[in-house]
Amino acid sequence: AASLSKFMHGGYVTVFITLLILGLMFIWFFGNRLRERYADRSEMINLRDYKSMLQALAKDESEPLFTDNLIVLAKVKRDLSVKRELLYSILDKKPKRAKVYWFVTVNTTDEPYTNYYTVDMLGTRNIVNLQLYLGYKMNPSVNLYLYQIVSDLMQKDVIDEQPQKYTTVPGRIVGNFSVLAIQEVLSPDTRISAWMRLLISARIFIQNHSTTPIQWFGLETSEVHLEKVPLFLKKRSVPVIEQRVILNPKDIKRSTCE
Repeated sequence: AASLSKFMHGGYVTVFITLLILGLMFIWFFGNRLRERYADRSEMINLRDYKSMLQALAKDESEPLFTDNLIVLAKVKRDLSVKRELLYSILDKKPKRAKVYWFVTVNTTDEPYTNYYTVDMLGTRNIVNLQLYLGYKMNPSVNLYLYQIVSDLMQKDVIDEQPQKYTTVPGRIVGNFSVLAIQEVLSPDTRISAWMRLLISARIFIQNHSTTPIQWFGLETSEVHLEKVPLFLKKRSVPVIEQRVILNPKDIKRSTCE
């Protein structure tokens, strides 16, 4: 109450900044909660179910080679489930053939200087479930760790070497890296109320226009491919259009001649 007299003498600036920060926190927290509540559980798929398809794509020379190492920043759960949009981008949107597919999950631990990784190859030599465990005080430059991890796995004969024909580094056996980044866009086919749509859309907007995982994890020097995918929450039933008339091209030609 004693500070109210300062409001018109510059105190309103502090109040405005405080309200702005609180607004951003409100949108981020409750927008994320609503997103998780109405997320379609069928959009989660298991990596093991697509293992053979990824291996076949890697060997399919009819498809142009997209990159040697395709890095997908993902949240791979313990049961190997991931969001469908990740594999949709690799397989459906435009097949992205790579020698090795890396599904990278960065886990931040409560210990300040944790620094280790685990690898699950899913019984293959070119599909890698990489779990990075970094303390909250560790440098999150994933790009630097990746080269070391690739070299380690090659030395242990876990993945094949990738000798480069054109290079400034003689004897280079680690190929190039490309990072696949997914940007969500709320689908118009989502059946939720207007205020929920506004809150979730604002949360996605903040996420897409703040520091990206590419910048945060130091991957700017890699080749980055940004793809937008629709986010479906409580899918709206699509009405079936009724079929009335089918015109045969021969009938159209005959009618024109007559």
